[in-house]
Amino acid sequence: MLKKMICLISFVLILSSVGYSADIHWTGSGSDKLWTTRENWELNKVPTTGDNVFLNMPAAKSGPIFQDGMDVKINGLSSEVAGESTMTMTGGTLEIADYIWWGDDNNNHGIFTMSGGTITVGNEFELGWGGGSGTWTMTGGSVTCGELIIPTDSGAAGELFLHGGTITVGSDGLEMSPVGLIDVGDGTLILEGDLTAQINDLIDAGQITFYGGGGLVVLDYDGRNPGKTTLSARWTGKAYNPEPADGAYHEDTWVTLGWLPDDAAASHDVYLGEDFDSVDEGTGDTFRVNQGSLFFVAGFPGYPYPDGLIPGTTYYWRIDEVEADGVTKHKGDVWSFMVPPKTAYNPDPADGAEFVDPNAVLSWTAGYGGKLHTVYISDDFDDVNGATGGAPQGPTTYSPGPLELGKVYYWRVDEFDAAGTYKGDVWSFTTPGAVGGPSPASGTVDVKMTATLSWTPADSAASHEVYLGTDKDALRSADQNSSEYKGPKTLGDESYDPGKLDWYSTYYWRVDEVDSLGNTSK
Repeated sequence: MLKKMICLISFVLILSSVGYSADIHWTGSGSDKLWTTRENWELNKVPTTGDNVFLNMPAAKSGPIFQDGMDVKINGLSSEVAGESTMTMTGGTLEIADYIWWGDDNNNHGIFTMSGGTITVGNEFELGWGGGSGTWTMTGGSVTCGELIIPTDSGAAGELFLHGGTITVGSDGLEMSPVGLIDVGDGTLILEGDLTAQINDLIDAGQITFYGGGGLVVLDYDGRNPGKTTLSARWTGKAYNPEPADGAYHEDTWVTLGWLPDDAAASHDVYLGEDFDSVDEGTGDTFRVNQGSLFFVAGFPGYPYPDGLIPGTTYYWRIDEVEADGVTKHKGDVWSFMVPPKTAYNPDPADGAEFVDPNAVLSWTAGYGGKLHTVYISDDFDDVNGATGGAPQGPTTYSPGPLELGKVYYWRVDEFDAAGTYKGDVWSFTTPGAVGGPSPASGTVDVKMTATLSWTPADSAASHEVYLGTDKDALRSADQNSSEYKGPKTLGDESYDPGKLDWYSTYYWRVDEVDSLGNTSK
């Protein structure tokens, strides 16, 4: 670690059994046509985007086979069949702007087998509709759709066997009837949006099962853990579905940790501590117990923390699954939760925010147990840092009135919980026109040891004064007589080379603007 600066059809209409035909009807072009061979298909009009295509296939006969090199774009595709229809895709491209319904409202069943090719569906891909069901066996290829429905009707049993390939479902998510089934095997099912709770419920209900070495992935966009995270399920061997959720705030001084187990687990090793590495490595006193139950109480009536959990502290925990032989263990992920501090936190605007509306309303999250809040705000750090005697209030919002442009503002919220007052951190933000655009950005980690600092000057700046140090409070109160002062910079020279920085250090820096009259703002 280095330093830290704060989802048409290219079809050959090929029939799998000579003597049987498949009708392809579409609307939107002013006429209907019938193709039974690839030649006829090429001589007639190919449906285009905006057309609707319906497959009308005789009972228990094979429908079209989509192969390599067949490409077509259509508006909608549904199986309108008497009995059962089968469609096989071995390659090519099937691009559908709107929907696929496989299985119809006459209780007919559609069988779809896919071993290759690419399908893109703009909206829903539905296995079954209005009482009809559908079976989709996928051993290869890729599919992208806006929503996966298995199926709409609560009595229709759509089934997806994902034994290869990849299905990516967009933000409209996943919808399943109580008898729908997904079997995730050697393929991968990717769901956009944080659907972890829904997926775990479906796993518990036996509607999502795992038979092989594939994966079910949830793309988590809740703002806390952005990016792709693999949903741990029983077949992985790991415990999953932590409670409290990973990264959650837990507003109490004791907690009941809970999880769901791997099917093969006979017992569970519990690790808990205040240091991530120690919990991850199982060192120190972080191992707490091996037990059969699926919960562990910490902080009440004092074990393993005599005074309970401490506000403002992050706790890390891990569950290793132990099989019946007592030797085979599956190391779990490290999860965390935080007991909120006594002080106010989560300021809005965020600390260091730029271009804040001069009419902004300030808000924050009350500290643990906080009942009343006292707000201080000024364009002078020292005034805010040293302020006392403000008027307490109940709401966790504050309107400072119209603010000036081109200013750096400092603000602080003190919390009162009936037992005492807790001085808050001093936060800052700038209004449009103030000095900004720091590089490295505030909070940047792994900065090079030879980083050059730069910024965008304020609209009113005539020159700059640079401050740099390792003590946040000292830096904020520093003046030209302090060791943190690094000297002046002329307008147009908005950069500073601090020389070689120290390893494993956190640096704070500030730029004061001097206007044409010699007035300084920091």
